[in-house]
Amino acid sequence: MTEDDKVPEHNREALRGLMSQFSLPAVFYIPAPGNKGFDLEEMQQLFHDFNFKAKSVPERVAIALDHSDLYIGLANRIGGSPLMKRLGGMEFKSASLGKKSTAIVVQQNLLRFVRGAAEGERFLEGTNKSEIEDPNLTEDTLDDLEERMLVYLEAVVEGMGDEKFKDREGLHLTSPGWGALGVLFNDLVVRLKVPDYQAAARKIGTIDWNRANLHWADIVRENTDKHGNVSLGLAKGGAQNRRFLTRRLRQLLGVDTLLEERGFEPEHGDHESAPVVPELVPA
Repeated sequence: MTEDDKVPEHNREALRGLMSQFSLPAVFYIPAPGNKGFDLEEMQQLFHDFNFKAKSVPERVAIALDHSDLYIGLANRIGGSPLMKRLGGMEFKSASLGKKSTAIVVQQNLLRFVRGAAEGERFLEGTNKSEIEDPNLTEDTLDDLEERMLVYLEAVVEGMGDEKFKDREGLHLTSPGWGALGVLFNDLVVRLKVPDYQAAARKIGTIDWNRANLHWADIVRENTDKHGNVSLGLAKGGAQNRRFLTRRLRQLLGVDTLLEERGFEPEHGDHESAPVVPELVPA
């Protein structure tokens, strides 16, 4: 159509501009120079290999290679911010931080924070995390949400202190911890619209996140390695641990009461008992 004289020139020009914005990747399998063409048996083998030997790319790798998803893009921007660089930065393509890693978070976990912060638990609980109806994060809201998330994280770090925030014994640096921090942002900023959410975030930082704290006893287990060394780790079930952390944090901060007063539906057992520290969140 771009070369068809019957199509008006301005339409052809617009079409050429559109086509220049994308490309379709293709792979050609051809015989080596001087060799005969593929026979039927070889083509059948190629068909079989394409369709039955394909291996799924690990989620952490797929996330690192995705440059179109807004949530991944926002996670990358936050991961590259001066705040995150000061704390150690973000690591790509890893499921967890190795013992020798100097990073503060892996991309996959920071993405959980961003998804929970933008859309709340409804997004983290969804089976399809690529689509959501009426999302809060759009191209128009991207810059504003990035600024608010960074202010929120800065306040959490301020309440905790840099060195304590970087302590890997803290549950806030686990995958469920990052998810819970994101959901709390969504509670405070998106749903409740707390004016001074920085003060609330600083209170989150003052909570003792160490896994030895009895607040977290329901999800922390003793692990013994082959040398007999005992350490504290999370129980199996990342989603259940994140739900527990979210519920407990809401109760400790009084956020559950505010959500109930504003008419928000309780989520994942919010009414279960837990110690309550009232009046930590500004009205």
